[in-house]
Amino acid sequence: CHVADLMASRHMISTLPGRSFEGKVVCVVAAFSGAECMAAGLVSAMLGAKVMFVCERNLETYFQHNVRLFRRDALDYTKTKGKTLLVTSCSPGRTQNFDGGLLSEKLQAPSLDMIVMTEASVSRVVGDLGGITGGRRGEAAGFFRMLGDLVPPHSSSKILVVCDQSAVDIMEEPRFKGDKAERTETASISLSSWSLPEDVPPGLAAVLPSDWQGRTFCQLPQNIPVVWLERPDPEVVKKKPTPLVCRPPMPPMGASSSRCGCGGHLQSPLLGQRVENKEWFAKNAELKQALMTHNSLKQMP
Repeated sequence: CHVADLMASRHMISTLPGRSFEGKVVCVVAAFSGAECMAAGLVSAMLGAKVMFVCERNLETYFQHNVRLFRRDALDYTKTKGKTLLVTSCSPGRTQNFDGGLLSEKLQAPSLDMIVMTEASVSRVVGDLGGITGGRRGEAAGFFRMLGDLVPPHSSSKILVVCDQSAVDIMEEPRFKGDKAERTETASISLSSWSLPEDVPPGLAAVLPSDWQGRTFCQLPQNIPVVWLERPDPEVVKKKPTPLVCRPPMPPMGASSSRCGCGGHLQSPLLGQRVENKEWFAKNAELKQALMTHNSLKQMP
């Protein structure tokens, strides 16, 4: 469960806003061949995140069963266990559910904070797109077009891609085809994009569109690179602070005057203004009557 260990690692948590998964919205693309993503989603939920699982259509029942077991039997040892876990299905040729706006709407969230996927799980759920580098076809436009459906421009969502199919291609220098002029032009574009971030692999720099930013996040065992993708100019959505709701004036406890502010009365020293509570007089009269009744009963022979 290397991906699950990565989600709970100090390196991952240190990159999150607030250094915590609490309240974050995580989408996990999981399939039978990418079972580690299922465990990664459950780890995120245990750390307090809202999780949406996107799986193959024929595996939706099994994923829902695992989610029910997690809700019912998983011990909340972190004291932050999330309760929002949803499962939706998708299949090649029927990718209507694979949309960032639709997924966040199901989770009742403004947007997705993080998307976790492996190239193998994407090929099973969405279709064979050749991986992040385009595979043998060398066409990465389909993969980034799929990512564009999840993360629109100027979005602050982050994507974590486990490159389990293009681990070799992403670390190698691209091989250019065509005439000399085309090779020179493509090489200059590749070198310019490679020179900006120092930790972008050469294979990724050659196919990375201008409206995306990427870097190597870490490397899993068996030399499998993990790539971090995001939009270059995200719009930060500021959450409105919760308005303060003043409690209504309460009768002062143990006060000898209705003008006492110890019971929640808002007193204004300007112009000698005071807040008088009419209920205080009624409660004070009831208290006096109760004391008089009590004393009279004690004096009876």
